[in-house]
Amino acid sequence: MRVSIGRFLHCVLALTIGLGAFPFLHSARLQAQDKDAEYVAEMQKADAAMSRQQFDEALKSFKRASSLRNKTSPEAHLGAARAHHSMGAFDKAADSCKEAVKHAGEDQELLARIQNQRGLSLFGLSQKPDDKHMREAEAAFRAALAADSRHLISQFNLGVALLRQGRDDDGVAELNAFLEGAPNAPEVADARRFIDNPRRARENYAPAFTLTTLDERRLTLEDLKGKVVLLDFWATWCGPCRQATPGLKVLHSKYKDRPFLIVGVSLDSEQTAWRSYVKDNEMEWPQYLDRNRRIAQLFRVRPIPTYVVLDHEGIVRETREGWSPSVDGWLDSVVKKYLKTIPE
Repeated sequence: MRVSIGRFLHCVLALTIGLGAFPFLHSARLQAQDKDAEYVAEMQKADAAMSRQQFDEALKSFKRASSLRNKTSPEAHLGAARAHHSMGAFDKAADSCKEAVKHAGEDQELLARIQNQRGLSLFGLSQKPDDKHMREAEAAFRAALAADSRHLISQFNLGVALLRQGRDDDGVAELNAFLEGAPNAPEVADARRFIDNPRRARENYAPAFTLTTLDERRLTLEDLKGKVVLLDFWATWCGPCRQATPGLKVLHSKYKDRPFLIVGVSLDSEQTAWRSYVKDNEMEWPQYLDRNRRIAQLFRVRPIPTYVVLDHEGIVRETREGWSPSVDGWLDSVVKKYLKTIPE
């Protein structure tokens, strides 16, 4: 879910005249401005690192920026929360949001962004639909809307949190209000899907995607419904991925006459090497070259190989990173398991 982070703006004014009149006063002012400029530079570095998904570097810059403001900058604390969240450290993200709230002052728009991020982090900590963290996430999204009713992404998040708790009528009402207030928002398609089928908010449905395979076949998530699907994220330059190839061939051969499909998603940058490897190793299942990592990002794939198993409804049931000889047996067992769940 998108975190509606507003653009960080700061203006640094430089003294250009009268420096000789009060040297100590002007020296103090210039030192303050230098420090302010350093703070802005660190925040800019942090945002640039976030856009590159270099979350460790972003966190370091947000922390340096925070130190330059004596740890009283709500924007720097919020930035640290975003970085922690992106790394899956939801508890630290929620703690950073608490610090941000302490220093937000009367800035209601900023407070709404902080509370929305806190809600997302608590949502990430939740293990059960009705646990403490989910209830706290709901409260944080409501606090965001109370601070700024125009912060409609919080209304979307609140609707999803309510659906996750099984409170479908309340959740659908919030999502309808979101659609009315933000008809062109990126989350509109998701909101409509959740309204049509609230279960989507409770199950880990795979993100919608479209790709064109090596043999020029168009493949969508919708095309895969009714089948157990193994998404194999790999590359020719990845040693463990190459070691995994024989086992995948066995898996494909064993279940090729069942409602099962492997979809290879290669992170290669060189098309020739990819095509040659697929041909030489007789990898007969659909193959896609994810050169810009579009599909990998949708599924939040970082290390490869990564295996993602979807059931016949398109729900992500299993994810495993890395390969060892035991992975072949594991893949066989999970494919067999979810094939049994397909209605006769």
